[in-house]
Amino acid sequence: KIFLPPCSILFIKKYIKIKKFQSPFKRKIIDLVSNQIFFVQ
Repeated sequence: KIFLPPCSILFIKKYIKIKKFQSPFKRKIIDLVSNQIFFVQ
């Protein structure tokens, strides 16, 4: 399992909030990363 401190979770949530202002390519990467992280938890 991957351990994530609360601050990193908040950081990811902020990223998810602002991802709609980014390019579709970056959005896909953020989606993949966040999905993996939430899946691992």
